[in-house]
Amino acid sequence: VKLIASLPRAPSSAAADRGTGLHHFAGLVIAGAAPESLVGKQHSNYTLNSIDARTALLPAVAAYGRFVGRAKNVTLERKVRIAQHVWGTADILGHHKGVGLVGDFKFGSGVVEAKSNEQMLFYAAGALIGKQLPPSTSALRLAIIQPANRKVLDEWEVDAKRVREFGAEVRAVAKIALTGNAPLHPGDKQCAWCPAEAVCPVRKSVQG
Repeated sequence: VKLIASLPRAPSSAAADRGTGLHHFAGLVIAGAAPESLVGKQHSNYTLNSIDARTALLPAVAAYGRFVGRAKNVTLERKVRIAQHVWGTADILGHHKGVGLVGDFKFGSGVVEAKSNEQMLFYAAGALIGKQLPPSTSALRLAIIQPANRKVLDEWEVDAKRVREFGAEVRAVAKIALTGNAPLHPGDKQCAWCPAEAVCPVRKSVQG
Protein backbone atom coordinates (compact mmCIF):
# COMPACT_ATOMS: atom_id res chain seq x y z
CA VAL A 1 0.00 0.00 0.00
CA LYS A 2 2.76 2.44 0.90
CA LEU A 3 4.74 1.61 -2.26
CA ILE A 4 1.69 2.37 -4.40
CA ALA A 5 1.13 5.64 -2.53
CA SER A 6 4.68 6.73 -3.35
CA LEU A 7 4.14 6.40 -7.10
CA PRO A 8 2.89 9.18 -9.37
CA ARG A 9 -0.73 8.78 -10.37
CA ALA A 10 -1.10 6.92 -13.66
CA PRO A 11 -2.88 8.77 -16.50
CA SER A 12 -6.43 7.73 -17.28
CA SER A 13 -7.18 5.51 -20.28
CA ALA A 14 -9.82 5.92 -22.99
CA ALA A 15 -11.71 2.92 -21.57
CA ALA A 16 -11.68 4.41 -18.07
CA ASP A 17 -12.83 7.79 -19.40
CA ARG A 18 -15.69 6.08 -21.25
CA GLY A 19 -16.75 4.22 -18.12
CA THR A 20 -16.64 7.36 -16.00
CA GLY A 21 -18.57 9.28 -18.62
CA LEU A 22 -21.28 6.64 -18.98
CA HIS A 23 -21.64 6.45 -15.19
CA HIS A 24 -22.22 10.21 -15.18
CA PHE A 25 -24.73 10.16 -18.03
CA ALA A 26 -26.59 7.19 -16.51
CA GLY A 27 -27.09 9.26 -13.37
CA LEU A 28 -28.50 12.13 -15.43
CA VAL A 29 -30.96 9.86 -17.23
CA ILE A 30 -32.05 8.27 -13.95
CA ALA A 31 -32.65 11.79 -12.64
CA GLY A 32 -34.94 12.49 -15.61
CA ALA A 33 -32.79 13.69 -18.51
CA ALA A 34 -33.73 12.52 -22.00
CA PRO A 35 -30.92 10.29 -23.38
CA GLU A 36 -31.07 11.89 -26.82
CA SER A 37 -30.46 15.31 -25.27
CA LEU A 38 -27.11 14.09 -23.92
CA VAL A 39 -25.62 12.86 -27.20
CA GLY A 40 -22.64 15.05 -28.03
CA LYS A 41 -22.12 16.11 -24.40
CA GLN A 42 -18.71 15.54 -22.83
CA HIS A 43 -17.62 14.29 -19.41
CA SER A 44 -14.18 13.10 -18.26
CA ASN A 45 -12.62 13.30 -21.75
CA TYR A 46 -15.48 11.21 -23.14
CA THR A 47 -18.18 12.41 -25.51
CA LEU A 48 -21.43 10.46 -25.55
CA ASN A 49 -22.21 9.17 -29.03
CA SER A 50 -25.47 7.78 -30.37
CA ILE A 51 -24.17 4.19 -30.44
CA ASP A 52 -23.20 4.20 -26.77
CA ALA A 53 -26.45 5.95 -25.90
CA ARG A 54 -28.43 3.17 -27.59
CA THR A 55 -26.36 0.09 -26.75
CA ALA A 56 -24.91 0.98 -23.33
CA LEU A 57 -26.71 3.87 -21.65
CA LEU A 58 -30.33 2.88 -22.34
CA PRO A 59 -29.91 -0.82 -21.40
CA ALA A 60 -28.08 0.17 -18.20
CA VAL A 61 -30.79 2.60 -17.09
CA ALA A 62 -33.54 0.09 -17.92
CA ALA A 63 -31.74 -2.57 -15.84
CA TYR A 64 -31.40 -0.07 -13.00
CA GLY A 65 -35.16 0.34 -13.00
CA ARG A 66 -35.68 -3.42 -12.81
CA PHE A 67 -33.17 -3.73 -9.99
CA VAL A 68 -34.50 -1.04 -7.66
CA GLY A 69 -38.15 -1.73 -8.49
CA ARG A 70 -40.40 0.15 -6.09
CA ALA A 71 -37.68 1.03 -3.60
CA LYS A 72 -37.90 4.68 -2.54
CA ASN A 73 -34.64 5.10 -0.64
CA VAL A 74 -32.14 4.78 -3.49
CA THR A 75 -29.10 7.01 -3.99
CA LEU A 76 -26.24 7.02 -6.48
CA GLU A 77 -22.50 7.36 -5.99
CA ARG A 78 -22.34 6.76 -2.22
CA LYS A 79 -18.97 6.56 -0.50
CA VAL A 80 -18.73 3.58 1.84
CA ARG A 81 -15.94 2.88 4.31
CA ILE A 82 -14.86 -0.31 6.06
CA ALA A 83 -11.80 1.02 7.92
CA GLN A 84 -9.48 4.01 7.87
CA HIS A 85 -8.10 4.49 4.34
CA VAL A 86 -10.27 1.57 3.16
CA TRP A 87 -13.23 2.86 1.19
CA GLY A 88 -15.00 2.74 -2.15
CA THR A 89 -17.93 4.24 -4.00
CA ALA A 90 -21.12 2.24 -4.50
CA ASP A 91 -22.90 3.26 -7.70
CA ILE A 92 -26.32 2.28 -6.32
CA LEU A 93 -27.32 2.04 -2.67
CA GLY A 94 -30.79 1.63 -1.20
CA HIS A 95 -33.13 -0.64 0.69
CA HIS A 96 -36.64 -2.02 0.41
CA LYS A 97 -38.59 -4.10 2.92
CA GLY A 98 -35.58 -5.22 4.95
CA VAL A 99 -33.37 -5.95 1.94
CA GLY A 100 -30.36 -3.76 1.15
CA LEU A 101 -29.75 -2.92 -2.50
CA VAL A 102 -26.17 -2.51 -3.70
CA GLY A 103 -25.44 -2.16 -7.40
CA ASP A 104 -22.58 -1.37 -9.72
CA PHE A 105 -22.53 -0.25 -13.35
CA LYS A 106 -19.94 -1.97 -15.53
CA PHE A 107 -19.43 -0.60 -19.02
CA GLY A 108 -16.41 -2.74 -19.98
CA SER A 109 -16.43 -5.66 -22.40
CA GLY A 110 -15.50 -8.40 -19.92
CA VAL A 111 -18.52 -9.99 -18.25
CA VAL A 112 -18.54 -9.69 -14.43
CA GLU A 113 -20.75 -11.88 -12.23
CA ALA A 114 -22.56 -10.70 -9.11
CA LYS A 115 -22.39 -14.00 -7.22
CA SER A 116 -19.68 -13.94 -4.53
CA ASN A 117 -18.30 -10.74 -6.10
CA GLU A 118 -15.84 -9.36 -3.54
CA GLN A 119 -16.15 -5.78 -4.77
CA MET A 120 -19.90 -5.89 -4.21
CA LEU A 121 -19.47 -7.58 -0.82
CA PHE A 122 -17.04 -4.79 0.08
CA TYR A 123 -19.59 -2.08 -0.79
CA ALA A 124 -22.34 -3.94 1.07
CA ALA A 125 -20.18 -4.40 4.16
CA GLY A 126 -19.15 -0.75 4.12
CA ALA A 127 -22.78 0.35 3.90
CA LEU A 128 -23.70 -1.82 6.88
CA ILE A 129 -20.68 -0.78 8.95
CA GLY A 130 -21.29 2.90 8.15
CA LYS A 131 -24.99 2.56 9.02
CA GLN A 132 -25.98 3.71 5.54
CA LEU A 133 -28.45 0.84 5.56
CA PRO A 134 -31.00 0.23 8.35
CA PRO A 135 -29.80 -1.98 11.23
CA SER A 136 -32.80 -4.22 10.52
CA THR A 137 -31.36 -5.19 7.12
CA SER A 138 -31.49 -8.98 7.02
CA ALA A 139 -30.26 -9.62 3.49
CA LEU A 140 -28.61 -7.77 0.64
CA ARG A 141 -29.31 -7.98 -3.05
CA LEU A 142 -26.14 -7.28 -5.01
CA ALA A 143 -26.30 -6.40 -8.69
CA ILE A 144 -23.94 -5.92 -11.59
CA ILE A 145 -25.47 -3.90 -14.42
CA GLN A 146 -23.43 -4.53 -17.54
CA PRO A 147 -24.70 -3.93 -21.08
CA ALA A 148 -21.94 -6.18 -22.48
CA ASN A 149 -23.56 -9.08 -20.64
CA ARG A 150 -26.43 -10.59 -22.62
CA LYS A 151 -28.80 -10.40 -19.63
CA VAL A 152 -27.46 -6.93 -18.59
CA LEU A 153 -28.70 -7.32 -14.98
CA ASP A 154 -27.03 -9.99 -12.85
CA GLU A 155 -28.20 -10.28 -9.22
CA TRP A 156 -27.25 -12.26 -6.14
CA GLU A 157 -28.82 -12.20 -2.70
CA VAL A 158 -26.73 -12.83 0.40
CA ASP A 159 -27.43 -12.94 4.13
CA ALA A 160 -26.41 -9.83 6.09
CA LYS A 161 -24.45 -11.98 8.53
CA ARG A 162 -22.17 -13.20 5.71
CA VAL A 163 -21.63 -9.62 4.56
CA ARG A 164 -20.65 -8.50 8.06
CA GLU A 165 -18.23 -11.43 8.32
CA PHE A 166 -16.65 -10.39 5.03
CA GLY A 167 -16.29 -6.84 6.34
CA ALA A 168 -14.53 -8.14 9.44
CA GLU A 169 -12.12 -10.12 7.26
CA VAL A 170 -11.32 -7.01 5.21
CA ARG A 171 -10.74 -4.92 8.33
CA ALA A 172 -8.32 -7.52 9.72
CA VAL A 173 -6.34 -7.64 6.48
CA ALA A 174 -6.36 -3.84 6.14
CA LYS A 175 -4.93 -3.46 9.63
CA ILE A 176 -1.92 -5.57 8.58
CA ALA A 177 -1.58 -4.02 5.11
CA LEU A 178 -1.39 -0.49 6.49
CA THR A 179 1.50 -1.24 8.86
CA GLY A 180 5.03 -0.23 7.98
CA ASN A 181 6.28 -3.80 7.68
CA ALA A 182 3.33 -5.51 6.02
CA PRO A 183 4.35 -8.86 4.46
CA LEU A 184 4.34 -9.04 0.66
CA HIS A 185 3.03 -12.14 -1.11
CA PRO A 186 3.35 -11.62 -4.87
CA GLY A 187 1.49 -13.72 -7.40
CA ASP A 188 -0.11 -13.44 -10.81
CA LYS A 189 -3.63 -12.84 -9.47
CA GLN A 190 -2.87 -10.23 -6.82
CA CYS A 191 -0.22 -8.42 -8.89
CA ALA A 192 -2.17 -8.30 -12.16
CA TRP A 193 -3.72 -4.86 -11.55
CA CYS A 194 -1.22 -3.52 -9.02
CA PRO A 195 0.33 -0.22 -10.18
CA ALA A 196 3.50 -1.04 -8.23
CA GLU A 197 4.17 -4.40 -9.90
CA ALA A 198 6.97 -3.08 -12.12
CA VAL A 199 8.93 -1.58 -9.20
CA CYS A 200 8.08 -4.06 -6.43
CA PRO A 201 11.37 -5.61 -5.19
CA VAL A 202 9.66 -8.77 -3.95
CA ARG A 203 7.84 -9.31 -7.25
CA LYS A 204 11.10 -8.85 -9.13
CA SER A 205 12.92 -11.35 -6.93
CA VAL A 206 10.24 -13.98 -7.55
CA GLN A 207 10.36 -13.42 -11.30
CA GLY A 208 14.16 -13.70 -11.20
